Amino acid sequence: MRARPLISLALLMLAGRVWAGEAQALLDEQLALLHNPDIASTVRVLTRLGKFSLVEHEETTPAPTPSDEQKRAGYIVFGRSYLEETYYNSNPRPREIGTELRLFATPGEYEPVTFAVKPLAPLSGATVTCTELKSAKGVTIPREAVDVRFVRQLARGVKSFVWMPGPEALEEFAKVDIPQGRTTQFWLTVHVPPTATPGQYAGTVTFQAGNAPATPLALTVVVLPFRLLEDPETQFGWYYGSSSAATLDAELDDMRAHGFNAITLPSPTVTRIAAEGEPEIDLSAWEKYADLLREMGMTGIHQAGVDHVTSAILRAGIPELSPQFSGPFIAAMRQHKEWLDAHPDFRVAFTIYDEPRESLLNPWNRNFEQTAAYIKLCRQVPGLVISVNPMGDSGGSVDYTPFAGLVDVLNTHAWKGSAKLISETLRLDKTLWVYNNGYSRLAWGFSLWKLGARGNWQWAYFGAGSSDPYSPIPVGGSENPGESNTGRGPTYCFPDRIIPTPRYEWVREGIDDYRYLYTLREELREVGGKAAKVRAEADALLDEIAQVAPMYPATGLQTGAEAGSSGDPAQLLAYYDHFRWRAALCLVKLEDVAAGRNPEAAGSLYAQYAKFPFGAMLPAGG
Repeated sequence: MRARPLISLALLMLAGRVWAGEAQALLDEQLALLHNPDIASTVRVLTRLGKFSLVEHEETTPAPTPSDEQKRAGYIVFGRSYLEETYYNSNPRPREIGTELRLFATPGEYEPVTFAVKPLAPLSGATVTCTELKSAKGVTIPREAVDVRFVRQLARGVKSFVWMPGPEALEEFAKVDIPQGRTTQFWLTVHVPPTATPGQYAGTVTFQAGNAPATPLALTVVVLPFRLLEDPETQFGWYYGSSSAATLDAELDDMRAHGFNAITLPSPTVTRIAAEGEPEIDLSAWEKYADLLREMGMTGIHQAGVDHVTSAILRAGIPELSPQFSGPFIAAMRQHKEWLDAHPDFRVAFTIYDEPRESLLNPWNRNFEQTAAYIKLCRQVPGLVISVNPMGDSGGSVDYTPFAGLVDVLNTHAWKGSAKLISETLRLDKTLWVYNNGYSRLAWGFSLWKLGARGNWQWAYFGAGSSDPYSPIPVGGSENPGESNTGRGPTYCFPDRIIPTPRYEWVREGIDDYRYLYTLREELREVGGKAAKVRAEADALLDEIAQVAPMYPATGLQTGAEAGSSGDPAQLLAYYDHFRWRAALCLVKLEDVAAGRNPEAAGSLYAQYAKFPFGAMLPAGG
């Protein structure tokens, strides 16, 4: 992809349109954060040319009528589910005003909770602080376990050539000035210490502005009496962009903290290859990643390609997939397999190019016949794990369902366009992965479980390669006209820090949903026949989830080419914690059974936890 130079600062003279309203103010603040002034110049020129349109978010909730107390304070505080986006002009619903902050989690788990402030007057130097969390027995969770951030609104693409400010960046802060009328959300993530004692903890979160009275909010954290297990055979992976050595460790650590256990690997270097003789391949990059990923606990099945081998053979003057091509290709893949045999805890699946198609092939695509030929060559090296990722059941008039029988891992979109591929893969008892299904919590948890997939991959985690990741327009070229740079990835990776997005936290919550279900399944195996009643309850719960959770959560997929979803229907948000809490109570009952206690008895663990008001359904309409 060729980088497109930014339009010269001198062309700023062409820009004449000025936007009014809060959207413009937010865009101006965003552009002021950038290091390269040409980006702001380019945005203004694109505006003049009709290639950058900024729109306001349309708020449908009526503005509240402030009480006398709220007028005196100068702001309204309200709670809101972190699953629902809070915009700069969002208004609180009556039931959200005055709500307390509460959550439940297992030892070692991360769990978010949010609140927002609607300022009736400008607020200067606003801070949010949290006390330590203390149980009735005097056990504490330190205040450092509560990460407090404010949500920055950034202009992001809503369609080609159109941007709208929205909640994008969870930034650390000391103080923040809040203009009158700009709703500002604060995001708290509690990382329960792995050694935390189970029970209920209480603390206080305080919002304080320099020119307004403080507001305390109660924070309740319930720590469950079990730990979540991780399925070693389910991959949660990123298509991972190149990164600098200085930021690699931090990025991998960030992925791991969000539940990921796999990435796409850099290609080894083929230094020499010929039709006769052994190729020379430098696998030192894999040596480095094998050690680092093991240290991080990212021990899933990683993805690699074969294009580096093909490119080396082509450079040697050997036509692709010709009779002369087979020998050096098989020899090179055999070397990869020998290296993997010497590193048995480093698992790799080789994906045969990307998204096979029959027309409009990019350099990284091959058609069905070519892809099948590569699979046949790879099968000459026994033990290689082979994958392919067709976008759907067919490419034009060519049926792609035979891929399911040719590979070890079939990776496709979770959408109706891949229904036959998914069905055939599961029928043959092959491993099913899905990819590019968006950042919704549902896609990474309950729907993944319902589908029977053992992996979910998403494009893409971009490593730190720019000091201006907040640029609303691509700074290194773009694949599609009118494309946005913001609103695409899970994070904004600066050279010195990683800023998560709300959707990244949704993904972690989905992975945790999957872990709750996996832990429930494994614990049922441990207690065996002693838990017949709990097993029946768990089976009924899983049946209910299977009835409610859609198999294809990526509702935005229309052609199969999009890398994401349009979002989950709002009414589904109510079910997430409802189902998770009920799964948690089943696990608490299993703790009782394992200890020889009757879960229905007054002194049981279940009796202690069932009293907490989690899992209640939201009112109709969200």
